[in-house]
Amino acid sequence: MPKKTLQEYTAVKQQLHNHHIHVIELPAYHAPDTPDSVFPNNWFISFPAPCPENVQCGSAGNTLITLFPMLANQRKKKSRITALQKALNQQAISSQYNDEVLKNMTASQSLDGASSMVLDRDKKIIFAALSPRTNQTLLQEFADRQGYKLLAFRTVFYDQPVYHTSMMLSIGADFAVLCSECISEKEHRQQVWQALSDKTVIDITPDQTRKFAGNLLQLENDRGKAITVLSRTAFQSLNDEQLRVLNSFSDQLLVFDIPTIETYGGGSAGCMLAEIFLQPTLIPNPPSKHELRSHFESLDLRWNSSQ
Repeated sequence: MPKKTLQEYTAVKQQLHNHHIHVIELPAYHAPDTPDSVFPNNWFISFPAPCPENVQCGSAGNTLITLFPMLANQRKKKSRITALQKALNQQAISSQYNDEVLKNMTASQSLDGASSMVLDRDKKIIFAALSPRTNQTLLQEFADRQGYKLLAFRTVFYDQPVYHTSMMLSIGADFAVLCSECISEKEHRQQVWQALSDKTVIDITPDQTRKFAGNLLQLENDRGKAITVLSRTAFQSLNDEQLRVLNSFSDQLLVFDIPTIETYGGGSAGCMLAEIFLQPTLIPNPPSKHELRSHFESLDLRWNSSQ
């Protein structure tokens, strides 16, 4: 494992702990290094779920994990979900998993989880930039199963499609960061703007997108504070007005120095965190609008993505 990569990863984990953001880490695997090891949201998405009948659920809550076919070799599926469920269980979180997307895929299809789609969970909308990593058939099947509306669109980003939607779009509680210029068709651009009309939109340029300004994530820490995480590269690409708006919707901006991970992994701060959404098991009639968001999943760098 490259020393600089490990240093960056360890520093991110410590920053999250220091700001009272609960981090759940998968166990280490002694295996060859792989650049996607720190990007867990590529292969699963979490939804709050009631505890199934005749199942002893964790005191912290229950979640449903949907697995996605990011990797061609599906033999890893069992070991990955087992490790994830064990890590959640150690935090008193019970979980079930759904692999329907994996079962329905063909050899030529791919859908990279929360990197391929950005979810507005309140309005139940999936935003997705179509690309070789984001198959429309799998998207529609997933949206239908979850009861979400799918808003899929084509993009052009330096003569190529945007490879992951989370590179050009992030959605916070009251704001969104969007590269509208990347959406190639006017009709789709208007549809995306309309779907985000309840948010204050920070419109970024393709150059800012290339510098990961779209790949940020708003979290709520254990003290109820809104913390927006982004990389130093992204932070430095934003202008004063964009930073003013972003700060106005955050109690704090948390900036990660991760140039090695960005250069060799191709993802940034938002990709390094996969949220765990829980349905409480001990609270009767839990609120439906704001799901618990204080648990976040971060993969250990030594995870082997080739097994």
